[in-house]
Amino acid sequence: MSKRFPILAAALLASSILVGGCASTKITVTPAVKMAVVPAARHDAYTIGSVAIAFPVYIPPDWRNDGFARQFVQLAEARYPALFNKSVGAVPIDVQVNVNQDSHQAAAFGVYLCTLCLIGGIFPSVPWETEWQIQVQSRYPGGDSPPFTSSGLMVKNRGWWSILTPLGLITIPGESDAPKVSAVGAASPGQIPPAHRAYAIQCMVDLLAAELLKGGALPPPPAAPTSPGIPQPGSSTPDSDPLF
Repeated sequence: MSKRFPILAAALLASSILVGGCASTKITVTPAVKMAVVPAARHDAYTIGSVAIAFPVYIPPDWRNDGFARQFVQLAEARYPALFNKSVGAVPIDVQVNVNQDSHQAAAFGVYLCTLCLIGGIFPSVPWETEWQIQVQSRYPGGDSPPFTSSGLMVKNRGWWSILTPLGLITIPGESDAPKVSAVGAASPGQIPPAHRAYAIQCMVDLLAAELLKGGALPPPPAAPTSPGIPQPGSSTPDSDPLF
């Protein structure tokens, strides 16, 4: 049994390196976003058609293709069934989400190298941070109409890791808006763990709901293009010249 232990330890060490080490992260969102309250007397609703996301850097695997759109719509309809649904008369809208990302990891990697892999290799690293600047917009379907709601938030995912030992699983201190995540290969600079990505989508949905519930009439939908020479209902036609 004792002869097998070094082999097992080496295998665990190698697998830890391959999956990216052990990490603990926390998340904060500003401004603070809470679940919006839908008045009981409210009767109008919205049907979310397309959901597009613009992400200039690494796109998480579960957000690729239609993954992000599917998660967004499912969460919106489950969290606000009276506001987002496919009922007759619901106003169709499209959603556009723009994400800009900044990663701050220079200090973590600098200390890692200067301590010969001790801080960040054996012991938890200096904390690194991934920032998402998010803009959520809604508009009438078609893409040509200007957005009638537009609001933003900042997501900060802060974490540390250890590449060679499990000490990075020690919970990172500080406040977090969602439960902290400690797992093997869960996160790294520029990569937010799945549980915190799900929380970010929840905040986007809450932000959109709050904007739509602010009140005030929506702008009229864009007029449908008309074909030349075909009179529209209610329009007058010029008098024709008499043939005789």
